[in-house]
Order: sequence, then C-alpha cells, then structure tokens
Amino acid sequence: MGDIQTSNFILSHGEIRIIDCSGKYPNVYRKAEDRFNLWNRLGIAPTTTDFYYFLVSYEKFLKQQIRLLKRKILYKINPLHLAK
Repeated sequence: MGDIQTSNFILSHGEIRIIDCSGKYPNVYRKAEDRFNLWNRLGIAPTTTDFYYFLVSYEKFLKQQIRLLKRKILYKINPLHLAK
C-alpha cells in the first residue's frame, strides 16, 4: 500500500478491514515501508525484518536528521523565524 495510517483501517462486524489501497503495486519496498509504519504509527511490531525494512528505517532516520539540520541552519540565519 505505501500509505499506512489509522484512517485506512476500519472495524466492521468484528473484523479489521483495510481501505483506500489506491491500486498501487505491492513491491518489496512498499511492503517494508508498511511494516515500518505499522510499528511506528500503530504499535504493531514487524514479524520480519529484511534489507528493505532496514533501508526504509535508515531513510526515515536520514530525513529526520536533514530536517533538524535545516532547522538549525534557519535558526542561525534568522533566530526569530522559528519563534513564530
């Protein structure tokens, strides 16, 4: 799916149903991304971890570090920018 979030799951007649699959082809990267997001957003631990799972988690970590670095740079340029 590549879009795991709580709004894509509904409880119907005692069963959990997945909605809004958007017709995306389920490749190994999307499956790993779904496992990662299920754990981080819904607390469901992955039953398997493979190369793609570690790739996704490292990618998320790098993106977070880049965002923090950008904030630090913006703060050094204009300290009042982030205070708003």
